Amino acid sequence: MRAQDFVPELLCALLNIRSEEALYQAPAAGAIWETFIFAQLRERERRAGNVGSVFFWRDRTREVDFLVEVGGLLELFEAKWTEVPAASDGVNLEFVRNVVGGERNHQPHTKRLSARQRTSGHACHRVAGFVDYL
Repeated sequence: MRAQDFVPELLCALLNIRSEEALYQAPAAGAIWETFIFAQLRERERRAGNVGSVFFWRDRTREVDFLVEVGGLLELFEAKWTEVPAASDGVNLEFVRNVVGGERNHQPHTKRLSARQRTSGHACHRVAGFVDYL
């Protein structure tokens, strides 16, 4: 098992989520999905030698789940526990893209809305692949 897969799987075990159906019904499913995306991004950055490059952005009313600095530019990620994201799911990405771009005198170069795909196997180990929208 890869290290980035272990954290969400351990979280599912601690929450007594033992099947894919239990995961889909769990109140914490969105948080588990966000943890999975974070683990994937952290592993990607670790392999690239970028330690401490994954952040989040939040003000009083809006947030973006992950900001990743890549060569002086930012990638913005929003993790949604849905198979079919709505157009409104990307609103905060656009807002933060404009705010951060204005502060840094450049626009972040990538916005990604990461949604799940249904797969078979252990619930937290196999609800793996994510699809980037936008």
